[in-house]
Amino acid sequence: GILRPLYYRDAVLNSDSNNYSPSSFSIATETMMDPAVLALATLGLVDSISFMIVAPSLAFYVEKLGGSQDAYGFILAVYSFASFCGKPILGRWSDAQGFLVPYMISISLSNLGGLLYAVAPAFTSTQLTLVALGRILGGLGRANSALGFAYVARALPASERTSVTAILGGVQMIGMAIAPLFSALLANVKFDLCGIQFDNLNSVGLVLFVINFLSQVLVYFLLPDLAPNNSDEASDQDDKESEWSKMLRFICTIPHIGIPFLTIFTFNFNWQFIETALAPASADALGWSPVEVSYVLGAMAILVFLGMTS
Repeated sequence: GILRPLYYRDAVLNSDSNNYSPSSFSIATETMMDPAVLALATLGLVDSISFMIVAPSLAFYVEKLGGSQDAYGFILAVYSFASFCGKPILGRWSDAQGFLVPYMISISLSNLGGLLYAVAPAFTSTQLTLVALGRILGGLGRANSALGFAYVARALPASERTSVTAILGGVQMIGMAIAPLFSALLANVKFDLCGIQFDNLNSVGLVLFVINFLSQVLVYFLLPDLAPNNSDEASDQDDKESEWSKMLRFICTIPHIGIPFLTIFTFNFNWQFIETALAPASADALGWSPVEVSYVLGAMAILVFLGMTS
């Protein structure tokens, strides 16, 4: 099961890109897509779990390290901004070199970000800086969430894309729903490792490292790579309109692009707004810990999942 995807990955990588076509790739599609979907779904699961185990505890972590509410808001913002900036970079990279290398590098950034998040309390003078740097690296790593849908768009025929995309979206919501279990398991954690004391707050970084590393191994062995996408090079040379202006024009003039874009933007804005305020507000008003906050966010994710499947 592992060797066949590796065979196809090497075959695609070593093929002449000028002779590459969807029809030539379709010969391997049936064999390779099952492990590929497993790898992509695992990435989506890890991505959502990573987000949901940090969100409930970050405000408490920043406060413990002596940070202000402004520092908390800044750390949240730089994570999202790094993810936003990383998506077009990884997209261009996957067009130029295929998907495997961008995935390996971006997941490695997530691994490093998790470690920095975990060990930050050991460096007294730079604690908050390390937490922020860890979240920046985590955001750059999380930018690979867009690659999964790009991979499906390039590897599958149009008739199969919707179902696989729905699977990936559903798995992400499942990950957000089960993440509170991690918060509950970490509630009473306290141990020393290499002279660094870990508790329920910074041990989150170790969980980030472990689950991202496991997903990296799975992606390396199960995700067949695709040949570089050079199909648009000729048209790009004659097209003077920038990609950003073209994207903006499509969003504003094509309803079946603009309306889903607005819907996704609104959903993410509302979720981020609630996520930012919930932890500090509930701690002040109700005395909640990260566990209770995670339960509320998990319940929200369950409701979203039920709405997606109804």
